[in-house]
Amino acid sequence: MDGLKEILQNKFTDNQTVRENHSHGEDGMRGRVADAVVQADCLADVVKTVEYCRDHQLKLTAFGAGTSLEGHVIPLQGGVVLDLSAMNRIIDISAHNMTARIEAGVTRQQLNQALKNQGMFFSVDPGAQATIGGMAATGASGTNSVRYGTIKENVLSMQAVMANGAVIETATGARKTSAGYDMTHLLIGSEGTLAIITELLVRLHPIPEHIMVLSCQFDNVHQAVSLVEDIMKMGMQMARIELVDAEQMRASIAYSDLQEYEAKPTILLEISGSQASVAEQAQMLSELIDEHAGYNQKQATNEQQRRHLWHARHNAFYATRAFYTDPNMPNRQAIATDSCVPHDRLASALLTVRAAIAQTNLPSTMVAHMGDGNFHAQIMVNMDDEAEILSANKLVGTISQIAIDHGGTCTGEHGIGIGKIDYLVKQHPDLIDWM
Repeated sequence: MDGLKEILQNKFTDNQTVRENHSHGEDGMRGRVADAVVQADCLADVVKTVEYCRDHQLKLTAFGAGTSLEGHVIPLQGGVVLDLSAMNRIIDISAHNMTARIEAGVTRQQLNQALKNQGMFFSVDPGAQATIGGMAATGASGTNSVRYGTIKENVLSMQAVMANGAVIETATGARKTSAGYDMTHLLIGSEGTLAIITELLVRLHPIPEHIMVLSCQFDNVHQAVSLVEDIMKMGMQMARIELVDAEQMRASIAYSDLQEYEAKPTILLEISGSQASVAEQAQMLSELIDEHAGYNQKQATNEQQRRHLWHARHNAFYATRAFYTDPNMPNRQAIATDSCVPHDRLASALLTVRAAIAQTNLPSTMVAHMGDGNFHAQIMVNMDDEAEILSANKLVGTISQIAIDHGGTCTGEHGIGIGKIDYLVKQHPDLIDWM
């Protein structure tokens, strides 16, 4: 490592605390601690690091904000962790083309803050304070995907450093192309196995004239899913459709000050457009909610109310962790699952997963992006209890298998990392060799 230190000077560190902080995400998984960390702040730093690691046969792991939930950033065999979070320049914003050119370490919040007074926003919202480079590498999406698409639909081109140190640009700024292989989307979701993303050209969207969030509650999940099925059949242009189950609501009421709600399955619906169109959609949705036995209907129209609701939804993972904290189990951690199934099989999948959870003694909550069939279970595990860890790992596998059996996928947006390798093989046995 002395040679790398000489090349990168103060951007190289082997400090124990820094190495430990760069050897895990937010998933509770732990492995080997990195041997060194490089904190890059320009393309040249990335190229030098890649070339050195190639020449000296050192393992290299890319690191963004460390918010991953599937062990992506764990340096399984030690080596060097390359931190790109300081590569956070917003290079160019084009209002005419509705695009932004950014470095990989720019976060969603940072970009949207810069766009705040320009009438545009970047739509991909996984909830975490994630870097956009990391979001592309893991194939992230989030609550806005039902209307604006996932990260795949919102990246036009990327600059990336290949394993031999070569720097490539995957596409141009054109909105469409037929020029050869689609290298942009090959790298999206590749999780650092093919290249290290250093810059992105991303799509922007106009901020709607008017936004409203409707919330309602149900006695059971079946009623909630039935409502969403009818909304989708009607072809209504929804910005977000989120389900929070009764157990998650219990945790969120306490954590996010939602005292006006009950611990029952809850749907959050966001609509946007002109004031007249939003009012018309809201009336139609309200009538549909009544037809499906929904109650406790609320409308959030001002930004503070909407932000409070979405902040509570995005904090579901932390709410679960806080609600089930037990002083007798100081090492209890939350494991988040991530599955996606076709719309018509979502109700069956959710009920089957809840039945599987009931067969364990593990506290668990569930949320779902209802517009695209993606759902998550948060499972609390005492990491000092080997039997409980075994039970939790088995449950995670069962949930992944339930999704596959329902014609879906073991991961909708978190990625494979090290947590889903076995289920990637089960899901795509014929594709693994080609990958």
